[in-house]
Amino acid sequence: NRIADELEIAKGAIVVLTKDKTPGEKGRVIEEAVGNLKAVKDFKSRVSDRLDKAKDRLWQKVF
Repeated sequence: NRIADELEIAKGAIVVLTKDKTPGEKGRVIEEAVGNLKAVKDFKSRVSDRLDKAKDRLWQKVF
């Protein structure tokens, strides 16, 4: 499973990157790592495309 593989890689990276960090710093590293997962990027891209299309339709109706 591609997503499971990405999560496992991210988990390993987070452990290495946060070994000597405070809880707040760990949270930021985790947030950044999750945002960089390909599956998350793909989801954001799909949602962004839908929002752009919806905005375009709305503008066409208004103007």
